[in-house]
Amino acid sequence: GPDMAAKLVAQFEGTTPSDFDTFIVGGDFQAAFDLVDKVSGCDDEAGAYFGWLARRTRNLLRHPRFWPAVEAVAHALCESDRLSRRSVREVIAQAAEKQDSARATVVTNL
Repeated sequence: GPDMAAKLVAQFEGTTPSDFDTFIVGGDFQAAFDLVDKVSGCDDEAGAYFGWLARRTRNLLRHPRFWPAVEAVAHALCESDRLSRRSVREVIAQAAEKQDSARATVVTNL
């Protein structure tokens, strides 16, 4: 429930539970938490699973292969308030192609 969500946000955002009052749980976080809550048997399991998901997300975002796609989507969102799933996939594919092309250029110039 909301108390568990508050504890998770505090744990993974580096805040104290009292800071939760200024943080609105919604959107993607709430959807993820609701799904984790449905597949978990108790708050302890939900916390562990959500913790793994948060760490996995951080690791993916820190990987140099994925960050250009994040930046490309952010740039596209600056140009348009909303993106369809298809548009996001196209932006990500274009970012990957640019990265592959840049990598190939570096390798051929060695």
